Amino acid sequence: DKHPHFEEEIFQHFKNKLDLFDLELQNFTKELEAKIENKKTEIGSIQQNDSLKTAIYQYFQITEGYDFNKLIEIAKDGEFRYKNQIPPGYEDVKEKVGLAVYGDLIIWKQILAKEKAKPVILIIDDLKIDWCYQNTKDKNVADSPREELIKEFQDTCENDFWLYSSTQFLQKSAHYLATSIAEEVI
Repeated sequence: DKHPHFEEEIFQHFKNKLDLFDLELQNFTKELEAKIENKKTEIGSIQQNDSLKTAIYQYFQITEGYDFNKLIEIAKDGEFRYKNQIPPGYEDVKEKVGLAVYGDLIIWKQILAKEKAKPVILIIDDLKIDWCYQNTKDKNVADSPREELIKEFQDTCENDFWLYSSTQFLQKSAHYLATSIAEEVI
């Protein structure tokens, strides 16, 4: 059980280093687990007192999500729409799978179902061609929504539809509503 050319102390020294490393690793693991538990507790307390969530529920009407059968119905409609490049969402076919492909269309259908008597401004940073026409100088600016979306909204809801990127919305808000928004926020 001994090496014929090296002293046992070399191997013992190496084993001691491994044992020390193992002890350090165990201590690190315990410390990391404790920090993870503290972070979970912190996040849990934030979720209990989420002022943004409270404000959203106070000022906006939140609707229930669609059941599975409704999602399948939208997916069937989406197959036709996407095959014919009818917005929104057909660009997502390239990067998503399953019902996630129809996420934009699901959101659009919810907007159409909800807002019968009100004009809508959609704030969205998904500025692909399946939602809007991009500004040629600045890809973060939507020149206008696709006309198919405007027409569908007008036909379905009998009202006006427009969309902005979040940056555009903050700029318009500062200009038209005289809101005080720092330029670095925008």
